[in-house]
Amino acid sequence: MCGMCMSYGALMMAGASIDYLTSGDTHVAVFSSQDADVVKMILTHGQRTIDEYAKWMATEGGEGHDHGHGHDHQH
Repeated sequence: MCGMCMSYGALMMAGASIDYLTSGDTHVAVFSSQDADVVKMILTHGQRTIDEYAKWMATEGGEGHDHGHGHDHQH
């Protein structure tokens, strides 16, 4: 599994609540928790996602790429 999937799984195992929203081709996962330690994990996951997305966009010249990136599932 990639780091994103492992982090996502760790949040699920830690008891984070996850609500999914879909509109057309847009998929949003909203993580929440009453547990302060899980909230820290959510914040860490979110910031890592932001940082890695910025790196990815920089290497792609801001164009992004086809989302068929080797996973057999959707995020």
